[in-house]
Amino acid sequence: MNWLRAIYNFLLLGPLFTTIYAVQSPQVPSLNLPNRELLDIVWDYHLSDFSQDSYSKAVEVLFTQYETAANTKLGPGPRGKVGLKVYTASGPGLATPVPLTKAVIQALERRGWKSNQIFILDQSEYQLRQCGYLPMLGLGGGDKFQNKYDVYVLESGKYYDPNWFYDSPLPSLEPDAIYSRNWATTYNEGRKSYLPVPLLLDADYWINLPMVCDLQAIGVGGALANATLWAIS
Repeated sequence: MNWLRAIYNFLLLGPLFTTIYAVQSPQVPSLNLPNRELLDIVWDYHLSDFSQDSYSKAVEVLFTQYETAANTKLGPGPRGKVGLKVYTASGPGLATPVPLTKAVIQALERRGWKSNQIFILDQSEYQLRQCGYLPMLGLGGGDKFQNKYDVYVLESGKYYDPNWFYDSPLPSLEPDAIYSRNWATTYNEGRKSYLPVPLLLDADYWINLPMVCDLQAIGVGGALANATLWAIS
């Protein structure tokens, strides 16, 4: 029942603490994986307020604590890319705070990452614009965060690979699928959830920046949902 206790603690402390999760991509020899005991630790930091300065101090402390415990540095590796998986599906107010994302970017840049090596990723272009990660269309639009950092929109379909997917045993939920002339193709495609190539294959590692919120489909959305359900097609 450890996972239930972890979820409870996250719900209890979520409004008060900033929690950062880092996930290493496979086959990256330059980073040292922590031992099992280290994987069970959740670092937290009590924010005095929600200013940019408070977020920046918190992130630097958490990065430093993790690096010390893991005996590694969160600097560039052989692939030269690092991803930030934000959450914007619930809209403004329940999205990953922009000051938190800025603070993580600042901490990464202090460790040698360049602006063209850092990308932000989430599902919906509309929600990314609403939540401040892309410029509003009425202000000229654009496809970069702060005109510097790439933002990958998964719903564009450009960041999936046809060979990388999870095949669900359940049939498609699309009501018109059974009436399609290409029923077999529609049925098979409807069962596939494509995986995010930038996070799995392109990055040295990526950082999960979730939000805790109520979701009708799964009950509670948090770190696991942001790294899985909100990162696939």
